[in-house]
Amino acid sequence: MITKRLARAAGILLLVSVFTNSFSSAIRAETYWQAQAAYVEALEKGDEGEIIDSVRRIEATIPNPTTLDEALRIMFPSKKIAGIYESRGQYDLAAQYYARFLELTAIPTAEGVDYSEYIKGVTPLYRHNAFKPTVYAETADVRNIPYYSARAEQRAGVYHGMCDVYDEEISNSCLLYATFFDEDIGDFYWQLPKNTEDFLLVVGWNVPHEDLEDLERIVSGEADEYMRRNLEFLSSLNCRVLIRFGAEVNCWQSLPDSPEAYDKEAENFIETFKAAFRRVADAAHTYAPNAGMVYSPNDISQWYFEPEDFYPGDEYVDWVGMSAYMNVQPAATGELSSADEAYYCRGYYEDQIIKIQRFIDSFGDRKPIIITEGGYRYQNSAGDDTPEHAAAMMEYFYTYVARVYPQIKCVMYFNTNFGANKYCLFGKDGNEELAELYKRLLKNDVAMEYSMGRGERCGYAELTRIDEVMDTLDLSAFAAYPSDEPIQVEYRLDGAVTLTTSQYPYECSYSVADMGVGAHRLFVKISCKNTVTRLYYNLNVAGNGRITVSEAPPIEFSDVQRDFWGYESIAFGVENGMFKGVSETEFSPNSELTRAMFVTILGRLYGIDTEKYDVDSFDDSPAGQWFSPYVAWAKENGIVNGKTENEFDPSSPITREQMCAIIVRYAQYTGETMRIGSEDIFADDGDISSYARESVYMAMNAGLVNGKDSGKFEPASSATRAETAAVMSRYCRRFP
Repeated sequence: MITKRLARAAGILLLVSVFTNSFSSAIRAETYWQAQAAYVEALEKGDEGEIIDSVRRIEATIPNPTTLDEALRIMFPSKKIAGIYESRGQYDLAAQYYARFLELTAIPTAEGVDYSEYIKGVTPLYRHNAFKPTVYAETADVRNIPYYSARAEQRAGVYHGMCDVYDEEISNSCLLYATFFDEDIGDFYWQLPKNTEDFLLVVGWNVPHEDLEDLERIVSGEADEYMRRNLEFLSSLNCRVLIRFGAEVNCWQSLPDSPEAYDKEAENFIETFKAAFRRVADAAHTYAPNAGMVYSPNDISQWYFEPEDFYPGDEYVDWVGMSAYMNVQPAATGELSSADEAYYCRGYYEDQIIKIQRFIDSFGDRKPIIITEGGYRYQNSAGDDTPEHAAAMMEYFYTYVARVYPQIKCVMYFNTNFGANKYCLFGKDGNEELAELYKRLLKNDVAMEYSMGRGERCGYAELTRIDEVMDTLDLSAFAAYPSDEPIQVEYRLDGAVTLTTSQYPYECSYSVADMGVGAHRLFVKISCKNTVTRLYYNLNVAGNGRITVSEAPPIEFSDVQRDFWGYESIAFGVENGMFKGVSETEFSPNSELTRAMFVTILGRLYGIDTEKYDVDSFDDSPAGQWFSPYVAWAKENGIVNGKTENEFDPSSPITREQMCAIIVRYAQYTGETMRIGSEDIFADDGDISSYARESVYMAMNAGLVNGKDSGKFEPASSATRAETAAVMSRYCRRFP
């Protein structure tokens, strides 16, 4: 189990951290140990908020770790709060801290410390939290589909078929197995349902014992005549052919399965497999030029290996394949931030689309991809029936596989019962309900229908690639998180909400004629728990119906450019309704923010009923003013007290210390806890008003405000609109 290995290593690293003390100054060391003590205490109490605060203080003492000692002090606290953010549904922050951990492993690795097990465990956690939500559009332009000019590759569309049965209504390919040395492929010719140019035959040429001895026989040349005979048969066929040799080598039972065995045997095993594959590939390219060679590992490797380890090289591989099954995992615990769960895609991490990503990342830039085997077990060897789970996983996979990964050009289903494990859909041992679902899913997919010679659109493309004439713009979205909470997608066109849905694939269609000629702005908001992704697009419709799409900036104020330091915070505030521009084209980021404006921002964030609170509150804040409801609400709930008992002073600029005092009271009103934290003080601590002093340090500890370059806080200075947007952006991420 991964977790046991990680736990043992963590104990060693804790000792390293405790007994090493190399800081550049006494002040820095003292500050670090204060934060470290707070971290240990927070861990003992299980106080997540204090854990996050203390880790941020530790980070502040070592902003740019370069040594092994410094890296270890940051790494594991980073992983800890990544898990906290993940449990809170702040997946973007979780991904950020998992990435921080992985980035820092480069330092001990460079020092010769083996962090491979940690990297193997944390990488899938990062992957599951960091998958980028994307909007797709159906496309009729084959240029939007990756094409590699590989042997047997079609220009667009997704081949699909299975082993043991063929249905010409839904199949344009088939999977045929033969055992190397022992069986001639031609003996199974009767299983080949078609022999035409648009048909794809995938041959699973399996190594009989899946061991080193079999591979050495091939390398020695013992199988050369056998290969020539079989390859010449394949060359005589009129159809496209793929040869899947040595499947799932990364999880063969004969692989070294201990660190000691790995050290002694792994290199020889890997190199022998590569040599065998290359010999088969050379023969295939000589005797069967119509056939493409497929390197096809399993989606999850034996622990000591990776799918990339056995790769024979680009010149020998035409396609890259992978097995991709998804079955009920009885070992699943449903534990978040678990390296085991994420690595094996169990529990909250059960997601085939995420599993495939690593293959796309490793090979999809240069090779077409094939799902060489996949299936959904609806009864296991223990007799457990799980047809509902099989149906749900099948629907999810076939809905998204061609949409998210246009690099995938073929998907083969394992239509066979393996012992007491049942996968079969068609035939006498099949499952009628799942078979009907399978048929429906294939016919619903644009790319798979196109490969059958049906449908005008050839597949799906990321929305920003669209530049073509169309009658309707048919959109969908993909997002995935380690959560059973619903994902909600909202579409807005030219400011108007057109659809809000929680049903994947979150489809939304626009009539191009109804949109009208000219420029349009599309906004798509994708949210799950406390994570929100906002996507912006500029659409332009020409007179002939050609629509072009480009990514748009979140905000378009003439005085806030992309390189402005507060751009992202201002965009966040505007999109969440806390801020508005001073006009349609200007935000005025450097203008002072008034006390009335700041209270209004908090009221908008909370979502108050302005009609309920449109009453007199202070003498200078009577009912009927734009800010009156917000001030009345804030006074009633103890968020503001006023300059005097009767005056709020709404038009005066808000000072930095006033902003801290008000936002801390707001946090308390909403049930959040803020703490003072370290004993560090600002250089101008004596200038901070007594009523605001505690709030200033609470806000600093929570990461909402910082000191100036001089080490001063400047409590009486006014806050600008951009500075306030930054504070509110930090607040919303700190307290979602």
